[in-house]
Amino acid sequence: CSSSSGGSNRAMKQYAREARAPVAEIFQIRKKTRIAPAITFGEEDLIGIHLPHDDALVISLLMANFEVKRVLVDNGSSVNVVFLRTLKKMRLDAGNLDQAKSNVIAFNGEVSTPLGQVRLTITVGDGCDSITSVVDFLVMDVTSPYNAIMGRQWLHDSDIIPSSYHQCMKMVINDRVVSVKGDQGTSRECHAMAFRIESTK
Repeated sequence: CSSSSGGSNRAMKQYAREARAPVAEIFQIRKKTRIAPAITFGEEDLIGIHLPHDDALVISLLMANFEVKRVLVDNGSSVNVVFLRTLKKMRLDAGNLDQAKSNVIAFNGEVSTPLGQVRLTITVGDGCDSITSVVDFLVMDVTSPYNAIMGRQWLHDSDIIPSSYHQCMKMVINDRVVSVKGDQGTSRECHAMAFRIESTK
């Protein structure tokens, strides 16, 4: 899914034009005291993975101090999404949401209006090999096999590199590359659930 900003068409066109301009005119290179280790994926990351496959990357996250499973990592989505039923299970007040700044556009062009927007603390990884950030989510009241969808916004802000083929994602923490494994079995269960949901429409 992607977002449809509530801003003007002129702002959206300007954003698109920026990608064609010389990089030096727009972006300032981040200054780092040291060069971070390179993130790569190799054959060792495929140990324990059922091949061949076309499974999505599904992980567990700590969201607002609740362990949330069935979280889809989707670098095709420009927004982060949490579903209303997930907030209810977390006993979070869904009646006091911030106003959403964008709509959600599915791959078929169908536009959905979120109930609102919520900001949650997200932790990925374990112990010292984890990072915590505050993430904005659009809240959707629709049926989904997933509890949440983490999109490019979170991946880019947290410098996380996902690989659905290797069923893991990697990030640099304390100058070390840390891997977070997906759950291939849960991914296939979610795919089956999505098929059943679609067939009942």
